[in-house]
Amino acid sequence: MLPNIAYSELNRLESNDSTSLHEATLSGHKEIVWLLLHERGCQRHQRNNHGLTAYEVAKTDEMRQLFHRPSNINRFCDNLDQDMQLTFEIISLTTNDKASQSHDAKDDADENDEIMPGGFVQGLQTKEEIQRALAFAAHCRACLQSKGMIYISCFIGKYIYNNHHDHNKHVKQKEFYNSFIDKTFRITELQNIIDTEVLFTHPEYEKCNELLSIYSNSGKCESLLQLYTLETPFYKKLREKQVLPLFSCIALNLPYLKRRYFRGESYRGVTMTNDDLRSYRWALKNNDRLIQIKTFASTSTDREIAESFAQSLETSSIENKISVLMTFRFPQVCDTAINLGKIPKYDLPCLSEYEDESEILILPLTFFRVKNIEINNLSNGRQLLYIIRLENVLFEKASVLHTLPAYMKLCIKHEYKKQKEKHHI
Repeated sequence: MLPNIAYSELNRLESNDSTSLHEATLSGHKEIVWLLLHERGCQRHQRNNHGLTAYEVAKTDEMRQLFHRPSNINRFCDNLDQDMQLTFEIISLTTNDKASQSHDAKDDADENDEIMPGGFVQGLQTKEEIQRALAFAAHCRACLQSKGMIYISCFIGKYIYNNHHDHNKHVKQKEFYNSFIDKTFRITELQNIIDTEVLFTHPEYEKCNELLSIYSNSGKCESLLQLYTLETPFYKKLREKQVLPLFSCIALNLPYLKRRYFRGESYRGVTMTNDDLRSYRWALKNNDRLIQIKTFASTSTDREIAESFAQSLETSSIENKISVLMTFRFPQVCDTAINLGKIPKYDLPCLSEYEDESEILILPLTFFRVKNIEINNLSNGRQLLYIIRLENVLFEKASVLHTLPAYMKLCIKHEYKKQKEKHHI
């Protein structure tokens, strides 16, 4: 019977402001709840006349468990080399790191830590590249204070690229500016990801389309943040290859998410090699070495959540891998760390599909310093070999009028240098 009921009917609020999911949950009908959640992808975020979601009216842990994400899903854990390289990048503000050589090496291991590791750590090597990356980050933050300045910056940037680039070789730059200027372009890109990755046979396909439709009609990104938390191929595609469509939507709405800006500590599980760990030891040696978040990173304020995801990976069966808990400390309110949980103080509902996860979503272009690396134990007694403690680095607030000229100057200088080198070949 359920497959034949229209999706809108399944999610309709009845006269008592409850949905069919509320009623089935409250009545303890586990089989029906499971079908509504996992076969039809019913909306979970709707609240009844008491302001409660279906998850909140559940009377038993067994019923609440039906609303949880499957334990074999690594939402809060990077367990492959490509996952680590996708999420984190280590950069140095000193190009030759002579300062690091002044440290007294206590043993051979410490001496090795003084050498800049290879792999994903070598993302930014020259002083010019680092200046450009930091200028871009500072400019983005300044722009986000005003939608109008985002549009102006994008138009200026688009003009510069159109007049200094080979159009056929710089489609990505065009996509970048269109993502911030053109709402229709953003919606089309997100719809393409849903259609090609989620597919109409997926139980969450109708929900994905409905959430995108809400954004299309309202222009507010809360529904897209919920869409990102769904357990579908959508968020994996965004993390791996197409960060920009969602990032631009959130960036344009950041001022409206102010009450969700996060301050505190959150966690993410990681498995890494000893070489990966050595990269973080290298970053620990000097305050000029920063960790940059390159894509969306899901973290949790509940340490046990991150630990449980890390534990779900049988690291003993993964050769040369060690378990690590990453802790992200935000000593001040951070506008690129978004609290997706329920915030009673402001009567804000939970945006995450999974209300038990206490998710803090860290956006790209968020920077950290490595403050400590230690050995510790899991809260349940199982050993966790390492804990890496990161602290958020906030940029000084600056106006767009200050950051835009500096950023554009660096971009033009970079292009001029490339053209000059090309002609010398």
